[in-house]
Amino acid sequence: FGEQRTEAIEDLRIAVGAARIHSQTSTRQDDQLSSFTIDDRRDATLIAGGTGVSAFAAFISGLTPEYPHAVRLVYGVRTPELLLFLEEIIGQAARVPRFTVAFFNEAGDEAWTRSSGAAPAGPEYYSGRIALSVACPELTASHDRVFYLSGPPPMLRALGAELQAHGVAPDDIRNDAWE
Repeated sequence: FGEQRTEAIEDLRIAVGAARIHSQTSTRQDDQLSSFTIDDRRDATLIAGGTGVSAFAAFISGLTPEYPHAVRLVYGVRTPELLLFLEEIIGQAARVPRFTVAFFNEAGDEAWTRSSGAAPAGPEYYSGRIALSVACPELTASHDRVFYLSGPPPMLRALGAELQAHGVAPDDIRNDAWE
């Protein structure tokens, strides 16, 4: 805020059963323009903290059962009440076979975690902050995927460094810094 004002432009393109979201963020303070594009030719892991999930909402909504690539959403919030787009995300996870979800609740509400794990094929629920070792089994598999991070800058830095420590190439880590 203050001198650092951010402008965001989102353009949704849906083509032949594949959705792609393109968002550009320009920070007035340093006049740098960064591109944030979900590549519809590769598997994707979307990692969101809090309202950072908004950067992925249009892409998730546009997913169809025929979408050819695996998409994993890892979404962390301080408390379950702060989950945005919850019904839509759960609905898409049930409808789109290659779309999986892991929710993290930083407050550690055990009842939320226990009661939500009833559907074995549904979203996963965890207590605590986003833990890549728990939420991203694809870290031990082939790195033929792109990791997209959106949320508070400290989260982006920490998770980006952790992904690189697991051998993910910097070009395969995309950030949508909104602060």
